[in-house]
Amino acid sequence: MAGVPAQPQTSASPYLVATTTSTTATKVCCCAIDFGTSSTGYAFRDRRQTRSQHIVMAEWGTQLHPKTPTEVVLAAAPPHALVEFGHHARRFMQNVDFEEAQNVLHFKGLKMLLYGSDKKTEVFSTNQPRVSVPLKHLVTCILSHLAQKALAQMRRDFPTEMDDVRWVITVPSIWDQSARAFMQECATGTGMKEVILALEPEAASLAVKAELNLPIGTKYILVDAGGGIVDIAVHECISETEIAELHRPTGGPWGSTLINELFFQLMGDVFGEDVVAKAQEDPGIFDLEDDVEKMKLTLSDTIPRQIISVSCIVSLLPQMSKPPFSQLVDIFNASHPGSPVISRNQGSRLIVDASLIKTNIGKLAAATSDHIRDNLLPSLSGVKVAYLVGGLSTCHHYRKVFRTQLTADGILEVVVPHQPSLAVLVGAVLYGESDRSVKKRCMPYTYAVGTTDLALRHPGRPTFQVDGQRWCNVLQVLVRSGEPLDSDEEISLVFSPISSDQNNITFDIFKSKSPTVKYPDDPGVELIKAGLQVNNLPGVGLPVQQRPRVTLQFKFASTIITVQAVCPGFLPVIAIWNEGDLKTKENTQPEVTLKGEVEKSTRHENDFSTVTSLISASASDFRANKLLGTGSNAAVFEVKYCSLDSSATMSLSPYCAMATSTEVKQYMVMKVLFNWENTLRQTMLRQKYMAECVILSLVPDHPNVIHPLGAFVIPRIPADFVNKIEQPVYRELCNNPSLAIPLPHVGITMSSFFSSLVNASNEKMAEVAQSLFVQGLKAIHHIESHSVVHRDIKADNILVDPESGKLTLIDFGEAQHCPNMEAMISSTTQPWGNPGTIPPELSSFLKRLTRGTSGMFSYAKCDSFALALTFWDTLLMPPSRKFIGNWNHGMSEFNTLSLLQEFPVPLFSASSSSLPPKENPATAARVVEISNTACLLKEVMIEMMNPDKAARLTAFSAILTLTPQTESTMTSGDRSS
Repeated sequence: MAGVPAQPQTSASPYLVATTTSTTATKVCCCAIDFGTSSTGYAFRDRRQTRSQHIVMAEWGTQLHPKTPTEVVLAAAPPHALVEFGHHARRFMQNVDFEEAQNVLHFKGLKMLLYGSDKKTEVFSTNQPRVSVPLKHLVTCILSHLAQKALAQMRRDFPTEMDDVRWVITVPSIWDQSARAFMQECATGTGMKEVILALEPEAASLAVKAELNLPIGTKYILVDAGGGIVDIAVHECISETEIAELHRPTGGPWGSTLINELFFQLMGDVFGEDVVAKAQEDPGIFDLEDDVEKMKLTLSDTIPRQIISVSCIVSLLPQMSKPPFSQLVDIFNASHPGSPVISRNQGSRLIVDASLIKTNIGKLAAATSDHIRDNLLPSLSGVKVAYLVGGLSTCHHYRKVFRTQLTADGILEVVVPHQPSLAVLVGAVLYGESDRSVKKRCMPYTYAVGTTDLALRHPGRPTFQVDGQRWCNVLQVLVRSGEPLDSDEEISLVFSPISSDQNNITFDIFKSKSPTVKYPDDPGVELIKAGLQVNNLPGVGLPVQQRPRVTLQFKFASTIITVQAVCPGFLPVIAIWNEGDLKTKENTQPEVTLKGEVEKSTRHENDFSTVTSLISASASDFRANKLLGTGSNAAVFEVKYCSLDSSATMSLSPYCAMATSTEVKQYMVMKVLFNWENTLRQTMLRQKYMAECVILSLVPDHPNVIHPLGAFVIPRIPADFVNKIEQPVYRELCNNPSLAIPLPHVGITMSSFFSSLVNASNEKMAEVAQSLFVQGLKAIHHIESHSVVHRDIKADNILVDPESGKLTLIDFGEAQHCPNMEAMISSTTQPWGNPGTIPPELSSFLKRLTRGTSGMFSYAKCDSFALALTFWDTLLMPPSRKFIGNWNHGMSEFNTLSLLQEFPVPLFSASSSSLPPKENPATAARVVEISNTACLLKEVMIEMMNPDKAARLTAFSAILTLTPQTESTMTSGDRSS
């Protein structure tokens, strides 16, 4: 776009654009197809070309412009083969005689049939209005024709096949998912192996960015005014190669074809709608349409009138018993005294006052500019320019009105780049070469999954009963309208069966333009008429609390929304989101094993009676270095991975968070659960394993959360492990089968780490303590965001790497998955692992339960309470160790109430003026200067241990308070989904 090279390598017109970082290394070429309402074209760039910066445009014979009308002629007889396309189709229809016209079908304006909620599946021919053809067949024929024509053009220089090309199809950003999926299916039906969709305003934005070399930080509005739709986007340049969306896509049906419709509506007012409808079957209608197109582009202040031939209409007047041409014009002018003058020229020519067409064009420009002024600008800041592209932007009068509307009050500067009608096409090539160039997208809708919740939380709602418990249907929101997401960001939601015999789960998907929805029957909530069903759930017959959960993993910010259902024991089920028909396909890729041949399977055992297949490893692959500790059910070793196969990598269990093989460090930790196959302890050990591996599979990777690398059964623990154990009782257990869980080696216990800092200064100790505490808060916030509660936070379960200072939360043996952070607790269950850190509200709850009863308890803020208590207790050293102010108060036994009495000032009280207000901690934490780090940390911890749970500080609020920049720097792992 920046210029035309002096010596092109092909006869086509190449455009010189800087090469981007390619993501299509396996493809020699990237070809984009801009399928438009009025015109269509293709362009490609071949990496084999010496001048690899050339983007080569389509050739259409004698037609010089690289885009051609989106018109197609098919054979009238099935299977309706393509006869002509583009300007060849138009010329064919202009010259065809009446008899031959009965053997063909002409179509145009196909793209607008996919816009809006009233989509068409059948398209009626313009020359035979009673004959229709499936829209899918039409679009597939066109795309196939374009692909073959592009391949023929590529083959002039190099042998090229369909598989050598990455194909890019452009679609409007305001199209819904069903229309996008429709185009994807049509493209796949042509034989294109690798095809992606590019959103048109994003493609145009990349072309404008490349042409004008926009600096990083530039914010702008991109208006793509095409034939049928005006697409509007707001972008920011965030790097040399990336843009981010700042506002959800918007726009409307204000494209140039509306001018044509208004003109023919005028002709209907003059000559009669029946006459104009009949004229659509006459070949002369194409000449009239050409005149209208020329009139739009040549409008100027120096040409007050336009002369248009309407012979195709005039010739029908006698046979349809209409008054003469001149009389109809006089009648119209007499009945419209305020309208611009329409008069008759010689023959069948009509003289139209230019102001009539200008008025219609002005209405379109005003509709777009008003939409920007009223709906975009009030919510934007730092946006000073709008770039206008698309076919309609080549109309001088449209540019003039649009620019006047937005620049009159200095609102925006309007810039039209070089060759704006090709911006989408050129940008689509750039997007195909690097589809990660769009970093963030804003959600056009709120998307939610239909699920169930306890009826007692929703009084007045319709209910149903399962296993004696009443439930009601609710919505679980995944993303909200306008919410920005990284283009590759994955949103996970975990579901559990509500009965022990439930064998499948069906997910209903909903959308709404409102960001606040709660129930499926809320106003504006639309059910997407498809469901994602996961069948043959494992663990049928087990108590509900022990049933494996199902995780839905969504990618909303790609051009096509995808859904993946993951359940322990199954390979992922992947679905392309088509709102009319959610089609699923099972991923049958084989799993990677540690050694030997790859084993193909579609799922594992449907219960937990054996776990030997989780990873292909054995105790002989490891050597015990030392014993790290023992517990009531397990021993923990430091081990060395020493497989005889030096190239082997640890294969990961599908129960674990990671889903592909990962090379593990040579030194790691091995947790051994004793008596794995002892029937007396089987249930308890299964639960320990499920908590350690299965529940953690529901939590995406996070730097401060441990993740098991897999599991395997040891029939008999090797001697080098046994020799590290001193207690006889544990040595005896080593003769029985045990379950081994390899874990990353992440450091030493927090108590040992703080003890090693005996010579550190008070300031250094305060800095280290705060850093570790924030890392612990991030770990808790992360697992809570995925509905997991640890329930056993203590100093021994918090490890610190002495070299890097990284904290890792370990030992999820007592963890529980709790949807909405709530769980049913009975008087006989063990709801908390460490009695020393049990939250006061849980203790009170247990006291209220009578024998044999149960109740729903919320674990919200419980782990953060335990973390604060653990840190405080660890830092309560002897009097000689007053390393963080005067934190030691001579308490022989920690007591929250006495602590709060000694420090009665709440963290967010009015008297604590140096701290952010509780109403908006995220904003206030950015501007508050904290001079006394230790004092702030101390007060945050006190607030987190408040006996009043309602007043207690959450982990996220504590993070924002202790790290003022957290809101902008938190990783995606810290973000609550």
